[in-house]
Amino acid sequence: MSLRDVLVVGGGPAGSRAAEVMASAGLDVLVLDRKKEIGSPNHCGEGLSEDCLAEIGADSRAEWIVHEVQGSRIHFPNGSWIDFPKRGFSVRRPELDRFLASRAIGAGAEFRTGVRVRSIERLGESWRVQSSSGSFEGRILLGAGGALCPVAHFLGQRSPRIPACQFKFPAREIMGDQSGKRLHFFHHEMYRGGYAWAFHRGEELAVGAGGVGRPPAMVEFLCRQLGIDPATRRIVEGGPIPFLEHPLQIVFDRALLCGDAGGFIHPLTKGGIHGAVWSGRLAGEAVLRAFESGGDLSDLSSFEGMVSGHISRSASELRIPRAFLRFDNEIVNAIGEVMNGRVYTDLPVGNFLRVALKNLKPRTLWGLGVGIAVRRSYRRSERFTW
Repeated sequence: MSLRDVLVVGGGPAGSRAAEVMASAGLDVLVLDRKKEIGSPNHCGEGLSEDCLAEIGADSRAEWIVHEVQGSRIHFPNGSWIDFPKRGFSVRRPELDRFLASRAIGAGAEFRTGVRVRSIERLGESWRVQSSSGSFEGRILLGAGGALCPVAHFLGQRSPRIPACQFKFPAREIMGDQSGKRLHFFHHEMYRGGYAWAFHRGEELAVGAGGVGRPPAMVEFLCRQLGIDPATRRIVEGGPIPFLEHPLQIVFDRALLCGDAGGFIHPLTKGGIHGAVWSGRLAGEAVLRAFESGGDLSDLSSFEGMVSGHISRSASELRIPRAFLRFDNEIVNAIGEVMNGRVYTDLPVGNFLRVALKNLKPRTLWGLGVGIAVRRSYRRSERFTW
């Protein structure tokens, strides 16, 4: 059994990006992924912003991009809405994952698929991973296996999760958006702790939801509101999303966590692709620093400082989305009434005072306060929202 420089568990955006960075510098990198084919099946809504596209290092002509959008709109039960004018794209996530893996392979990384991790153990100055395909050893271990990453679990980082589900249908007009230039999001007490969405994807429409409860029932609820027969769906997909209570520990003796495994999702939007490729790149750079220093490979602490600016690393920011668990339609409608028809950067003081005076219940006033905190938090972290 050969001793690799780095074992990466997880061949998604985080693992592939880290592997590309490390292999490009000459490290012997082995990536293990439980899927038989990288990226399949899909587990996310498949949207990414132009900021994320720049982080990936691709342009809008990439074959895995299926549709361009000019922004997103959040809809509330009373018909009010807020706009978020941020350009982005609907993508074929499995093809994006394979694109990133192919770059890592081109840089010299080795990938093995269909590999299920059975146990992990520390052997002095290396790690051993026992799997369905044999035993592997590496000087450094990188956990990039998503919300259910076995490395994160072994290292004691089990974050709470909410489930999400998505149906796909033939394309159709949604909310009067004939050209499909917006991603549409929906807040309702039905999606407690989360939200629902409808994304145009060229020749198809994706309708999904995530939250506390049964996501398939949530998606069916939204479909009926949009006039779509859920029985006509042709694809059903989904997966778990981290719902952090506090920042996870991401640096260990000769081990790092990145991507969803390290909690690098946006806690307000639940967007994770950008955080994955960004944290994966920086994890790879942190490992390179350790090797290039010629010193002790157990010290990977530089990674902590490199990623400190991500919203998932702030305990105070993580408290905000947990308040969504207490939201009902009265609260979300009040927020929508304050902001109705505006861009999220606006704060119409007159509207706020009018709605606050009309809704003097302590819970509603508390919810309006949370809404202001959400707006501030989003502005500070917009780069990573999706």
